[in-house]
Amino acid sequence: MFTRPPFFPVAAMTLAIAVMVYLVVTPVIDDSWAAPLAPMNYSRWAIERAYGVFVAPVTAECGAPNRLGNAWRTIAASPSGDSVFRHLFVRAKPAGRLYALLGLARDTSRGFVAAVAKARRDTAKVYTWRAKNPNPEDVPLRDFAIPESLRVWAHQLATTQVTRRCEY
Repeated sequence: MFTRPPFFPVAAMTLAIAVMVYLVVTPVIDDSWAAPLAPMNYSRWAIERAYGVFVAPVTAECGAPNRLGNAWRTIAASPSGDSVFRHLFVRAKPAGRLYALLGLARDTSRGFVAAVAKARRDTAKVYTWRAKNPNPEDVPLRDFAIPESLRVWAHQLATTQVTRRCEY
């Protein structure tokens, strides 16, 4: 005769297996489990590994609701945002370095002048796609290293509230 196993250990093990399967299967995208659980860590991870940059038209009602823009705003709103952006400028891929430059372009940031000087010598390519242009292109990071443009772009990125996707 078999004895019935205790309920709570079996239920706990089943729940643990279900959670592990969920964590392994869930992709890391905009609405993934990582963004709400640890927003700063997720944002740092997303920008550090950014593959490219989407350049949207400048309108208040149209934009690109993407994980990188949200990640940038999360870091920019943080009290330690300046040091995180300086760290990302050193460690990130070229697109991540561009996002870090945009973060350093804010008015209160230290190290912006030195980062721009270093970016002007950086020949790494940033995969860039623009609205209404079906052909993405690789643009050297040094082409983006214009302080006034970076400040304007950072301001637009910080204040943009996306209400709908852009029409292409």
